[in-house]
Amino acid sequence: CVFDFNYTIQRGNSRRTLRQSVFYADSFALSLPEFRQKPETFLDRLMELIGMKDIDFADFENYSSRYRLEGPFEKVIRHYFSKEILDLLSGQKEMSMEGLNYYFLLYPHSKRIAVSELNTFIDLGIMITELFQLQSDRAKQLLGLPE
Repeated sequence: CVFDFNYTIQRGNSRRTLRQSVFYADSFALSLPEFRQKPETFLDRLMELIGMKDIDFADFENYSSRYRLEGPFEKVIRHYFSKEILDLLSGQKEMSMEGLNYYFLLYPHSKRIAVSELNTFIDLGIMITELFQLQSDRAKQLLGLPE
């Protein structure tokens, strides 16, 4: 499903309301590791200099320079982020994603999707969900689990 999400950040006397569109998938066909992807910022790069590393992919410099990918199980996350997913995400701008078990979220960073771009956004969410489902199936096969 797709929905718009509004939230307010308050610091002292200042308030700022942010609005963003979210693609949400809830499927038992997914068995995602816990991960979070967000656009990499200058501050993230500085944090890397002091040892706060994220998950980078040597063969996908465009993706790794664009996004900060984090999660507690790096090897499992690397399995799920296949070549097809990394190729697809390398061409996207400002996309954040979160995954955990059966749940997957995709959203542009602090932005609502225009009505004219909504079908493209939904198609992107469906493609990524289907690619993660393929990786979930492969993981189950590797572990000898029923599908």
